[in-house]
Amino acid sequence: MAYPTSYTEQTLGDYVFGQLGDIAGLLSWSSLADVQPAIDEALAKCSVSDIASITGADSLAKLRTLARYEGWALAVRSLAAQFDFKAGEQDFKRSQSSANAEKELARAKEDAQPYLDEIGPAAGFDQYGQTYNMSDLEG
Repeated sequence: MAYPTSYTEQTLGDYVFGQLGDIAGLLSWSSLADVQPAIDEALAKCSVSDIASITGADSLAKLRTLARYEGWALAVRSLAAQFDFKAGEQDFKRSQSSANAEKELARAKEDAQPYLDEIGPAAGFDQYGQTYNMSDLEG
């Protein structure tokens, strides 16, 4: 399968949904808005606010890898509220989904680690859309 030569936020969101698989359904995620925080974080880590400005195979691979990592991180945070329970004779082990998502997050982080090392401290956008690193904020 050939990788895309460009992404829109929608197509990157579709990619993240594809990576999350059944976990997205378990969380009742069905629209771009559900994974938008992961996309925003991936863009911030790429130091851009406009996805159209990311071009070239290496930059797109970085974006895709960071979006996968951020998608799993978002899913793990969202699954933290899931708990095991019994209802009558049924036993629901929701924590299994959380444990599986944590394993996928670890795999995604391993793939993203070279980019995360390159980025350094957590990056983000201020209220004006300008990128910053947490180290910029430390005196």
